[in-house]
Amino acid sequence: MTEKIVSYSEMSVYIECPQKHCWSYDRRIEPATLSIPLQLGNMVHQMMAAWYRTPSSVTSIEARNQVIAAFSKPTDEDSDEVYEEQATKQETMLRKAEQCLRLYVEQYRKDPLRSSVINVESPVKFDLGYGITLLTIPDAVADIRGKLWCIEHKSGNPSGDFLALYDLQSALNCLAVGAEGTIFNLFLTGGAKVSIERVIMERTLAEKQYALSHAIAVAMKIVGDVKKVMHRSRNCLWCDYKSLCLSLIEGSDTEWLVQNSYRPRKSRQEIIND
Repeated sequence: MTEKIVSYSEMSVYIECPQKHCWSYDRRIEPATLSIPLQLGNMVHQMMAAWYRTPSSVTSIEARNQVIAAFSKPTDEDSDEVYEEQATKQETMLRKAEQCLRLYVEQYRKDPLRSSVINVESPVKFDLGYGITLLTIPDAVADIRGKLWCIEHKSGNPSGDFLALYDLQSALNCLAVGAEGTIFNLFLTGGAKVSIERVIMERTLAEKQYALSHAIAVAMKIVGDVKKVMHRSRNCLWCDYKSLCLSLIEGSDTEWLVQNSYRPRKSRQEIIND
């Protein structure tokens, strides 16, 4: 039997909307220009990953300064051209991502979490059964007094829908890694002022087993032949694939839109490797 791999990210997209899953994972496309919140979220993740990777012998503030300095300038000739073309937008996102990192270091300066991190963005596989393998990539994993904890960074202002997905992610990460729970660092970036909240979710065996049964049900739909159906929700208003869905509803040709407004989508692992 051929192994079928389903990531947590893919599950979350399918749960949000099967048609969005069709565009993102079956067609493997994404908008040619990512939305500002998504670009900011990516930058915050990259900065936090770089901060965690800094040797623990370097103080938190020194590590912060090194990361900000590294992100404040292009890393190669190609990025320099892009940086010049989108200077205003990039500068705004960079300043906000810096603000997130500065506030995090200030708020948790005496927190031993950074020195407890044993790996950052390392993929973990877990057998769901039925020939399906779960792939999950925790932002970081820490060994705190002999017990493993997953660490996840989230940006924006999560609603109830997304908090439910965080709950599922926490349980699945814990199953895959063998962790006690998840430490969520929520970077609330919706307004002009950034704030940070930390939510600690310790998972019981019953919660892990419930998440496992939910994950298996979703994964079997993804790898099966279930027809993708558009699911209208509050998220449609700002969905990156809204124009494609509207074209489908109107019976218009979607290929022109795909060719002119979208590009091949990279997986998170491909982005990390780059």
